[in-house]
Amino acid sequence: MAQNSYSKANDEERIAIGVKETSLGEDVPDGSFTVLSNRLSKAASLNGMAVQGEGPVFNMVPQVSVLDKVVAGTVPPMITTEIEVAVKLVQSLDGKSYEQVNFTLKGVGQNEEKSFTDALRKIDARNPKLRAFFREGKEKILEYYNGHCDIILAKADGHVSAKRYLDAYHLLISVPPASRECFDKCMEKIAEFGDMVPPEYQVPDPQPEELTPDDKPSVDPRKRVVLANGLVIQYEWGRNFGEQTILNMKIVNETGSDQKIKTDPDYITLINGQGEEIKMKTLRIGSRKERYSHIDYTILPGTPVEMECIYPKNDYVRQLVMKINDNIYRLDRLPLR
Repeated sequence: MAQNSYSKANDEERIAIGVKETSLGEDVPDGSFTVLSNRLSKAASLNGMAVQGEGPVFNMVPQVSVLDKVVAGTVPPMITTEIEVAVKLVQSLDGKSYEQVNFTLKGVGQNEEKSFTDALRKIDARNPKLRAFFREGKEKILEYYNGHCDIILAKADGHVSAKRYLDAYHLLISVPPASRECFDKCMEKIAEFGDMVPPEYQVPDPQPEELTPDDKPSVDPRKRVVLANGLVIQYEWGRNFGEQTILNMKIVNETGSDQKIKTDPDYITLINGQGEEIKMKTLRIGSRKERYSHIDYTILPGTPVEMECIYPKNDYVRQLVMKINDNIYRLDRLPLR
């Protein structure tokens, strides 16, 4: 069995748990999943294991049961709803559950939807039960990757045989480097079919122009991430200068209010074509340029800010793993000029 060679803190930064969208049942109002998903994603962020949306292998799958519903004879009438929320940690390849946490909640509102929303908002992202859920889940996820790598490789082989090269790529790249032996095998597997993965990005000119509103729909969504606070990070270009690789991105705030971006050079790791983790030399966001220290930068609405990541020279960027505002985001297969 492969041995985990990273510290526990580092493991948490590499493991990704998403939220799988699912029907919560006929008795649950529309819009409840969004509220619940946001609560669970925030909890995962606080534990350093969140990704945007659904994860490629491990996800939280919520279920809601209505225990009681009472309509008070007031003016206006008030509805009290008691619900049970069960959250399972599910591995998507075979649907097996690895961990579960349950909450019993009550909410009050003038209609059914507001009553449900009030109940769901009482899920505290810092709840000790959720901390235990992620702690135990992390250990079981690492055990899974360390002990079932053959399943992942076989699933990837199936995708490759069916010429679903992009599906194979995203499955293999999801394995955390914390499971070093499996991660290395997945990188070797990617090298076997990497040239068959369809192109995903139109390489920009050396001096890229500002995006106009008409340009935005054509931007490859795989080369942009939307942060939990609404900020957008868009990959612009990457080039090698001498013995350095420079990755240039743009941070856009379209939320209408000031938003923070907090990160650290150690939290933005480049994974090269051989699967090696390359540490950053220098990070620049706007006017802030740092080698070692934490960056806390305010992005104003409608004022794009440049983000520049400088690494030792690499010929290929297989993945950029970024921990920003306590959440994990990934950009895959970034082209270099």
